[in-house]
Amino acid sequence: MLSGWYPINSPDNLTLNIFWDGIFHSGTYILVLTGVFLLWRSALRVHRSWLLPLVGSVLMGWGCFNLLEGIVNHTLLPAQTRQ
Repeated sequence: MLSGWYPINSPDNLTLNIFWDGIFHSGTYILVLTGVFLLWRSALRVHRSWLLPLVGSVLMGWGCFNLLEGIVNHTLLPAQTRQ
């Protein structure tokens, strides 16, 4: 990830890391929403193909994985290391 390229030894580097981490997570949320939309649209079709549900499932799964990984690694684990 781009947020790990610069050491956090100055406010400018911290701002840069937070910015790129936010861009990454925003892209993750967009992929989750795109996957949900593709699955929803596929469910409305009478003649279903396998490609649209597959792409939707992959995007939604990848996005959900990154969302949960971010919550665990950035929220839960740092709180336990501070104790």
